[in-house]
Amino acid sequence: MRDSDYRWNLFRRRAGRSLGLDNDTRWNSWFRLLDITLDLQEHVDWYQKKYYDDLQRDYLAPEEWRILEETRAFLQPFWKITQLTEGRYATLDRTLFTMDVLHKHYTQSFEKYSERHSLRSCIAASWAVFDKYYRLTDESPAYGAAMILHPSRRLAHIQKHWPKSWHKPVLDSVRKYWEQYYQVLPIGTTTPEVGKQSQVLDEYDLLALELDVVSPAMNEVDEYKSFTTQAPVPIDCSPLTWWLREEQQQRYPRLSKMAIDILSIPAMSAEPERVFSGARRTISWDRCLLGSQTIEKGECMKSWIKSGITRGIPVDLCNGLN
Repeated sequence: MRDSDYRWNLFRRRAGRSLGLDNDTRWNSWFRLLDITLDLQEHVDWYQKKYYDDLQRDYLAPEEWRILEETRAFLQPFWKITQLTEGRYATLDRTLFTMDVLHKHYTQSFEKYSERHSLRSCIAASWAVFDKYYRLTDESPAYGAAMILHPSRRLAHIQKHWPKSWHKPVLDSVRKYWEQYYQVLPIGTTTPEVGKQSQVLDEYDLLALELDVVSPAMNEVDEYKSFTTQAPVPIDCSPLTWWLREEQQQRYPRLSKMAIDILSIPAMSAEPERVFSGARRTISWDRCLLGSQTIEKGECMKSWIKSGITRGIPVDLCNGLN
């Protein structure tokens, strides 16, 4: 079509746009080309019939249109997952969850296209490559921890969606990581509530205190076990934001530290590199004497404000974080 400017412009006028081009170095370019072509199928069919003599070797028959439709259907989840996990949205919990989605997609597609041998062989080849990277997530407890510490996933996700043979290795590695680095952390003194006045306890208060099930002694329960065995709950924010809330940090003083550390890890280097490159705007030519700590504080605050995790925090408290 692009070999002739006349034909290309004729198609554009009729269809309202061109088909676009595939690109070996651009993610999902083949899917986008297929998606646009199938959306403009009526116009493509008109074009190939109009110039049939020149295009008969490349003419798309009904069966070939069907193959293109099936290929688009298979590639659609890959395109969607790319949108969900690119840039600053690439967190460990989201990455592993979307890989679980793809694993399910491969399983269902392999069965669905059992009679379509050419497509099935392509699916098998890409599945082998995917499986290589899927298994690499087992080498670090961080991926499993990110899934378990997600308030809407927890142990229930693993127990329901992962094969039984996968359970013990990941649960043991996450448990060991918790016990080694976070279960031993000291708990700071609880800050009294603002406006709560101290008062002398009478006999009733002393007796009631003995029946208190939220006493400091009760706080020695295993936070990890307490959280992970509870039923998942829906949340209206990111899992990191959920753990940053004061009520979660008071209820799980040690586990919240682990969750914040794990859920803050970027799954790809794209966003850290973007933040690092952005420091060039901070260190302009007339500010070359800025110290490393000042630059670090400024970049941290800029990143926190941009991500929204400081929203609602008083300015003086933000300054104290520096």
